[in-house]
Amino acid sequence: MAGLGGRAVRVPLRPDPPLTIVGPYDPSRRLVEDLAATEVLSGVGTSPGHAEGRARVVLDVGAQAAEFQPGEVLVAHFTNATWTPLVVTAAAVVVDLGSVLAHSAIVARVYGIPCVANTLVATRAIQTGDRVIVDGDAGKVRIERQG
Repeated sequence: MAGLGGRAVRVPLRPDPPLTIVGPYDPSRRLVEDLAATEVLSGVGTSPGHAEGRARVVLDVGAQAAEFQPGEVLVAHFTNATWTPLVVTAAAVVVDLGSVLAHSAIVARVYGIPCVANTLVATRAIQTGDRVIVDGDAGKVRIERQG
């Protein structure tokens, strides 16, 4: 309540802001029934361009950074500043979470490499060694399973 000329005025409560500001919510993307059969992942194209290469799933940058090879496609839950040395040498970046304002997207745009964010399941659907084709314009990642 706020006072206005001696009168009490009720200030209306505002609804909570949405959890994401990127596109509509699609509950069918929350779970993938058979991750092994998933050939194309959809997300948000946050840095334009196309790249293909061997995927490297990195869940712990401190423990796995030495395994990452230049030219691989970095697949992670998300990135922050500690991931920058990997992003700089990656052919592309694919992350489970993020938007156009996320660290992965901004650094990818700075270095001119494609990035697809908000795939929700990339780290579970893609395995290290899979060949992936990243379309940062359309927000799509095609998975070609390793032999």
